[in-house]
Amino acid sequence: MFRKGEYVIYGNNGICCIEEIGVPRDTPLGDSGKEYYTLAPVFSSGKIYAPLDTKVFMRPILTKAEAEELILQIPEILAGCARPWREIQGLSGYAPMRGFGQAD
Repeated sequence: MFRKGEYVIYGNNGICCIEEIGVPRDTPLGDSGKEYYTLAPVFSSGKIYAPLDTKVFMRPILTKAEAEELILQIPEILAGCARPWREIQGLSGYAPMRGFGQAD
């Protein structure tokens, strides 16, 4: 569970600050008695009410040190999971997008 004041990535909304946790007041959502995160998007206006048991992707933001560590790991991540282009082309059901990955 997240805490009030934490910043999170919430779905496609980007970075949000958790302003409140609990049953929303002065909204129709409060009638259900269900608890929500009240989120304030950092780069847009408005409020988002996300149930505590939301299925929407939600995670804490990375610290600068965590982000730098992840960047250093990218070459190993790519080496461990990337498939050569020729192998991808041979996969069953593969159909390239027109103009994508093709020479002019």
